[in-house]
Amino acid sequence: MVRRSEAYMGERIELDIGPLTAGGAAIGRHEGKAVFVAGACPGDRVLAEIVRSRRTFDEAVVVDVLSPSADRVAPPCPLFGRCGGCQWQHVAYKRQVDDKRRIVADNLARIAGLPDVAVGIERSPDPYGTRIKARFRFVADGRLGFNAARSHEIIPVPSCRVCDGRLNALLGKLQRHLSHLGFFDGEVELGWSPVESKGAAALHLDRSSVDAEPLAKALLAALPSLAGVVVQLQGERRAFGETAFHLGVSPEGRNARHEIDSFWQNHATLNERAKTLAASHAAALAEKIGRPLDILELYAGSGNFSLALAPYARSLVAAESDEIACRTADENLREVGVPHRILTRDAEKACRSEMEQGSRFDLAMVDPPRAGLREAADGLVELRPMRVIYLSCDSATLARDVSRLNKTGYFLVTATMLDFFPQTYHLETLAVFDHLA
Repeated sequence: MVRRSEAYMGERIELDIGPLTAGGAAIGRHEGKAVFVAGACPGDRVLAEIVRSRRTFDEAVVVDVLSPSADRVAPPCPLFGRCGGCQWQHVAYKRQVDDKRRIVADNLARIAGLPDVAVGIERSPDPYGTRIKARFRFVADGRLGFNAARSHEIIPVPSCRVCDGRLNALLGKLQRHLSHLGFFDGEVELGWSPVESKGAAALHLDRSSVDAEPLAKALLAALPSLAGVVVQLQGERRAFGETAFHLGVSPEGRNARHEIDSFWQNHATLNERAKTLAASHAAALAEKIGRPLDILELYAGSGNFSLALAPYARSLVAAESDEIACRTADENLREVGVPHRILTRDAEKACRSEMEQGSRFDLAMVDPPRAGLREAADGLVELRPMRVIYLSCDSATLARDVSRLNKTGYFLVTATMLDFFPQTYHLETLAVFDHLA
């Protein structure tokens, strides 16, 4: 017997295309079966080729656009379709945002059992040129690039349309200089501070023969706009020049510093908007209870949200597993004088230690990775803050955590989709929960 996957591989079918989905493809249906089509636009009619078949769905690529959608636009990047960085440059930006909001709402309905959530939208002010940090891989000749679409091949990227123009200028200069220094294995994180008009680079190198100090000093001497270089080689981190900088002015003028190789959001404008929203919910709670708040922040990073919440804090406990980020967060919070403790540990252990001490919190701010809260959810529920503000980078795991919180006395007050990543299926969601008690 021929298996279904073998029988349908390579088959070409005509499809009417529906909405965009969380994986980047748009969805069509063939004889009732879902087909996820890369390169399709909602409203298209396409000829698609099946590239993978499973029991409940197929995956396909566009062979020809038979009838283009009104939402189909010309991609401005010549690498689009080959480079794996963007998935939606061929889709009008309004349609991208509308479908991202629908993705969040659908996940809340399907996974969390909340069918009537009115998800808000915070659009990017510009659909291109907003990214102030990017991670590139070395190509064999010293150039830098991104993974190809659906491949481990590295596509050289001389400049990137979704990156800030000043970051692109630095990228071009860095690539030209690296090409003279020989072949490197590894990755480069490149960041630009729009506040301080300077950049920094973190080189994550695989070769033990590289001498970090001459390399970093050569780059700093050759590139005036490069203020600092971090070289990470075989577990050792060495920093040269100014490797931490400000990214934006937060509410109340409080401005966090971030190290180039620690996590920070790469859309400066929407990061400020997310902090403003979080601060407004903290302010409302402080007004409601008539005093400043005792705040717990999990996955605190370098204090991105800490400084935004500081004006409403009586005390603040920030937990983060990255030691470098913890040191930076402590420096940031010392500058504003808020009473605080920094816990260099993961979120689950931080919750456990605070429970053992009998700590009580009015507000918890959480900004977990894609996996969501996982085991930390149990500790958070045990601590039972009155309000939880949750910034999620994966609406499916957010919906799973919403379901979990709903069962323990929390209810979802509001959810807002923030489009930190135009031209891609990635998004952030800011959700606010209050406890019923």
